[in-house]
Amino acid sequence: MDVFLMRKVGIKGWNENSVSKPIWFSFITEQIDAWYEHLLSKNLEMREVLADSETIPVRAFVTNDTAGYFLEFDRFLPDERNNTILRLLGRK
Repeated sequence: MDVFLMRKVGIKGWNENSVSKPIWFSFITEQIDAWYEHLLSKNLEMREVLADSETIPVRAFVTNDTAGYFLEFDRFLPDERNNTILRLLGRK
């Protein structure tokens, strides 16, 4: 699993209500379904349920951890638009 930490600077939309938590964690994983089930079993409320995007080749879900940090889980689906990111992640 690859993990990225991002600092929110002037980003509108997700997590904009969290001034005290201006970062989020992005997890890139092939085991996205297992992570989703695991976090559901820990009673974390999902902000966005696990689903394939209708616009980009990604399977993803979003939640917050118990401290209120934004957690995004993604799986890049096989598609030529993902070739560069998959290569950079060492998966192609």
